[in-house]
Amino acid sequence: MAEIKNTFLKQKMNQDIDSRLLPNGEYREAINLMISRSEGSTVGEFENALGNTSIRSLNEDNAVIIGHYVNETTNKVYLFATDYNEVNGVRSVGAKNFIYELTLEGSFNLVTLVTGNFLNFNQSFPVIGVNLVEDLLFFTDNLNQPRKINISLANPSQLTVPTHYTNEDQISVAKYAPCEPIVVMDRTNIRLTEAAVGLTTSITVDTVTGLKIGDFISPFETINPSAFPTPLSQWNKANKIIAITGNVLTLSEGMTAPDNFKLIAQRSTMTNKTSVFDANGAQVTATVAGNGTGTPGSLTATYTFSVLGTNFSPDIIPNPGDIVTGTDIDPNTTILTATATQSVTNSDGQNFVTWVITLSKTTDIADGSGNVIQIAINPDYDVNWQGDAAFLEDKFVRFSYRFKFEDNEYSLMAPFSQPMFIPKQYSKFGGGQNPDFVDMDNAYKSTIVNWFENNIDNIVLRSPMPYNKPQSMLSGLLATEIDLLYKESDSLAVKVLDTVRFVDLAINAFSTITYADPVHGDNVNQYFYDYNYASNKPYKTLPTSQTTRVYDKVPIKALAQELIGNRVVYGNYVDKHSSPDSIPFSALISDKRPYNDNFIQYPYHNLKQNRTYQVGFVLSDRYGRQSDVILSSYDSVDGVNGSTVFAPYNSITEQINNPIIDWLGTSLNVRIDSAIGQATTGGQPGIWNATTNPLGWYSYKVVVKQQEQEYYNVYLPGFVNGLPITGTDEENKSSFSVLLSDNINKVPRNLQEVGPTDTEYSSSEMLYIRINNPNINKKTTTRPYGYPLKTSAWNQQYYPGFLSQEVLSIATVKDMEISGIPFKPNAVEGDYGQVGTLVSGNNTTPVSIGSIPWGTSPKVQPFYNSDLNPFAIKIDTTANGKVALATTVPIVPGGVGADTNAEDGTGSGGVITMQPFLSVAETKPVYSLLEIFWETSLQGKINTLNSLINSQYAGITTISSSAATFLESAATATQIGNSLTFATGGGTTVENASHLTVTLLSAFRQSDVTQSTDVKTDFDLALKSGQTQAVYDLDTATTFFYSNTSQANPSTDVYNITIKTVYDNGSGDDGFPFTDTHSYVATLGNVAPSFTTSPMNPTGITIASTTIKQYAAVNGTAKTSNNTDELVFTLGTGNPSSVTNQFTMSSSGLLSTNSALTEGDTWVIIITVTDVNGSGLSTNATITFTVGVQHVPRAICNNNQLSAVASCTQSYEAFFGASSSTSSTGSYGTIGGIFYPGNAIQFYNVRANFTNATTGALTQGVMALTPLLTSTNGASGGSLSVYYTVQYRANSSSSWSQAVDTGGNSISSRQITATNGNPGTETLNFSIPGEYRAFSTNVTGEGCAGNTGGFKFNFTDATYNGECALGPL
Repeated sequence: MAEIKNTFLKQKMNQDIDSRLLPNGEYREAINLMISRSEGSTVGEFENALGNTSIRSLNEDNAVIIGHYVNETTNKVYLFATDYNEVNGVRSVGAKNFIYELTLEGSFNLVTLVTGNFLNFNQSFPVIGVNLVEDLLFFTDNLNQPRKINISLANPSQLTVPTHYTNEDQISVAKYAPCEPIVVMDRTNIRLTEAAVGLTTSITVDTVTGLKIGDFISPFETINPSAFPTPLSQWNKANKIIAITGNVLTLSEGMTAPDNFKLIAQRSTMTNKTSVFDANGAQVTATVAGNGTGTPGSLTATYTFSVLGTNFSPDIIPNPGDIVTGTDIDPNTTILTATATQSVTNSDGQNFVTWVITLSKTTDIADGSGNVIQIAINPDYDVNWQGDAAFLEDKFVRFSYRFKFEDNEYSLMAPFSQPMFIPKQYSKFGGGQNPDFVDMDNAYKSTIVNWFENNIDNIVLRSPMPYNKPQSMLSGLLATEIDLLYKESDSLAVKVLDTVRFVDLAINAFSTITYADPVHGDNVNQYFYDYNYASNKPYKTLPTSQTTRVYDKVPIKALAQELIGNRVVYGNYVDKHSSPDSIPFSALISDKRPYNDNFIQYPYHNLKQNRTYQVGFVLSDRYGRQSDVILSSYDSVDGVNGSTVFAPYNSITEQINNPIIDWLGTSLNVRIDSAIGQATTGGQPGIWNATTNPLGWYSYKVVVKQQEQEYYNVYLPGFVNGLPITGTDEENKSSFSVLLSDNINKVPRNLQEVGPTDTEYSSSEMLYIRINNPNINKKTTTRPYGYPLKTSAWNQQYYPGFLSQEVLSIATVKDMEISGIPFKPNAVEGDYGQVGTLVSGNNTTPVSIGSIPWGTSPKVQPFYNSDLNPFAIKIDTTANGKVALATTVPIVPGGVGADTNAEDGTGSGGVITMQPFLSVAETKPVYSLLEIFWETSLQGKINTLNSLINSQYAGITTISSSAATFLESAATATQIGNSLTFATGGGTTVENASHLTVTLLSAFRQSDVTQSTDVKTDFDLALKSGQTQAVYDLDTATTFFYSNTSQANPSTDVYNITIKTVYDNGSGDDGFPFTDTHSYVATLGNVAPSFTTSPMNPTGITIASTTIKQYAAVNGTAKTSNNTDELVFTLGTGNPSSVTNQFTMSSSGLLSTNSALTEGDTWVIIITVTDVNGSGLSTNATITFTVGVQHVPRAICNNNQLSAVASCTQSYEAFFGASSSTSSTGSYGTIGGIFYPGNAIQFYNVRANFTNATTGALTQGVMALTPLLTSTNGASGGSLSVYYTVQYRANSSSSWSQAVDTGGNSISSRQITATNGNPGTETLNFSIPGEYRAFSTNVTGEGCAGNTGGFKFNFTDATYNGECALGPL
């Protein structure tokens, strides 16, 4: 036969022309064929197109593939699957989500890499962007943030349920960003074991474990300071432990507090390990007077000081609380009191100060002198400390930390701490080894404060941890290491101090602090990794890309993702959350309080005064994506503090009310009036929740804009008030001082437009006077306000208010002509530089007269080192006014400096001429044009903040229950959940219903995403019936049906209900009533269906039967119109294959056979009805039937279980009924002419005497009933006789009638006899379903005397005798 062969080199389908004219190389039609493109002889030939091969089913997970990635190198495919679909992207609460790895060869092994609801996959948001970079699988779906997993670590053991990735933190490309700064504080919780009364300085506490001398004591709970024990002022002073004796603490300040009051003992972890003594410490010789017996008393220690002024007591401690050591002095012995007296000047002109100190413990020091003791021992001194003692001395250093994760990624840096700095000498002039005036003299002579250096050399850096132990950091965050970071104030570089692996830490390595404060929350445990920093140098510097990395540039969601080079690039993305427009907060300035962390951690930090601050909030999600700076909503409201606040200098009134010696500084505070960041509209993410909203706002930081930047402190040797002459008329108009050393640069001359011969210069600098040197006034009366009697130079705080001093001119002393060179006291007025002659013998020497043109020079040189011709300044003080000779508080700052005159203190004049003494001025700060908000260390978690805000809200913030489940079986007016009560922000439950109005505002189905249909009429919210108190019930107002959409996600029967409350406490206070809304979620619950068919067992089944029985059921709803909806009938899963092969159950409940039945076979079949279209709850039933005649119930088949019989004069009844508790079926009467007395009955309940039986009635089959009369009389003869009958009723509600046997005979009275051991018996068969009773007359007969015979009924299955196991129970 001819063969046609064609090659299709044109690779073209042509259906346009007649097939008979089709050109060679083209084809008419091809199905599942492709043109070969090989380069061999088969080019152009058709070959089969390979189709898809089903290699693996994922149906066991009911999941749909929504994305994939094929790795052709390893021949593996990565599949993303979910069973959840919601077109609006509403987050699932119970979806099944998977990431699979499927091997495309061999047995096609399928491994689940990740599974869990946290994946939040959605069939409406396919995973389009997928890339594999080595072992890192990146993917994005435009619903969630971009994610990645490490395929080699995800499930290497191929577990059925993998455990490596279990939360969003582990799979997000943007890593968890630590949001809390390092803490440098130790804290111990204690409580009073007896009340502290009358501002006592001695308190008894429950434990002293962990306490140290010098710890500060304050209340534990600081959320509401107004609730502190009164007087409230006691808590505003720093109160520290100065002695510990047993469980008794001696305090530096008095305390009043109730028994069991909770306290905390706190201290900074910044310490000095290298100094044996504190700044004021010394080894001295002590004299003990009358104290050698060991009784606590006074020690007298003599110090020798170089004191220049005879009326000074050096400001050197001993201080209460200082530790004292020495021979025969117990450890931790401290000074309780210390008083000083001035001693006589010795022959060298030196003054002695005698200190009398009282110790906290008894000593065994012998009486007399020569006892060497050490005062003010440093409690933190460590002889074995190995750090660099001088490393931090000249540095302001801040610290932070960051985490490293298992894929070698790093988190953002945590917020940096404040600079770790505690000045030497307790930040006091005279706080060290010199008296205060010596320190002050040194300051103006050198123009620096020598002791203002860092006193710390060791810091315990406590890094907050999001988990309570290192192992949880590994498993929960997949964080492997922590880097401790270091940054100096004058450097941009961030350096790494140390890197610590979590795996190397002990299981309990993290420490704990329990907080109850406005930042951390109420009774919250915070966990820390403690790192002991011993002034070691950092070991590496981070690259610039890391130091400027303030957020990970990972979008919130992205549709597209691709690899470009070695970078993952996202497209069509949303890169940040929308910020709230404003936050209702007020920025405030207030004094630091010792119960706040900022005082404990940074005791000498203070808010700079005379500055304007603008405060803002920055919100951040858990991964570091930040909002814009959010300002106060009160910024445009008159009379209400908003985001901007001015910090003024202290006033003299504040100084009077809060003396500087007790002043702890000021701080910037923020008062927030309502919860923040809760909105979820307009791109705002709402509040973070690990399960339902992982991208919500997680943390906040307070940022501050302060554009007045660098300034200088100018340390001056005092001011001259007016011209430096006697009797000046420039007093309180201008003042003069000299500029030494670096002060020349701090107060610069204006060198613009200056000629070559100019010697006097202007200046654009402005000065704020902070420390003034007033007149040395030795008058006993009529001194100005605040001026003590003085005979030597002194200084005091100056209160400039808003006044600044303009620098009028700068010139040398000589060019300004304010002091002769050399200075001559009392030089008469004259031309500057006049020269006289000094005649000595025949020699005449020219000498300076010392005259100045302004007047007579004073008695004492007022300008320090004026003979060296330093620069001098003249400032304008006209606006400062004059402090009058009065007892009232001045309203003006007063003059700057002291007057000059001819009184040097030796005369009787009231005011001594000015003498150099320290004064301090501030220069006007440089104003920056950069509007930068600077990060502060005040940062925390928004959930905590909002909880605390709500707790202080006077309106309703809490509802006793916010969710409940109610069942579909609930009728109308059924209560949902528990009764509802309402509480205010302070936690007080409202009891008076007249003050509270509660209404249903709305109710929307969860599936109603746009909230278009309000179904609040389906519910009713009202005051609980019979209640007068504010207790409310949420009830159903209709009936509900649990359908297939009820268990969808989102569900039609999850109801998001909004409850509105209006609360007025009845006080008439401003602000009431408060109107609030509250969320409540009511979820409809399913109730299992139940069969309604009765009886359940089929009857009349023959070999010809094809339909076995039609079954019916109802679901659990109370809504009758739907109670048969969505029911699906099936054969139960527990049936053997013989049943499933033989029978079929239709979804509508029809049980039928698939093939012919066999006569006599008995079948036990489990049938199931399931609601919600087969995906809901199920109910099983077991049915039994026999083809042909059925088996009787087992209780009947298994015969009489008792041996008891009715003996002579007794009767017997066998009851075949449904109840196991029946013990009598009623009277008998006369039947067929025979009277049945019904007394002395042996009663047998068939059901009650067979274990597990559910009926004793004849429900199916044929029952054989056999009465049996036996006689065991001996050879003497004798017989027994009895009558019996059988009655029937359909059920327990029917009347008894004579039973009809299978032969159709109505059974009346029948007699049987027994003689000489020969029993009397017969058998009757019954098949009509129902209840039976067989009973007898009393047994009688001549053989009753001594006869042991008796009567009973036996029974069994008439058809299947002995095959009882096949019958129903």
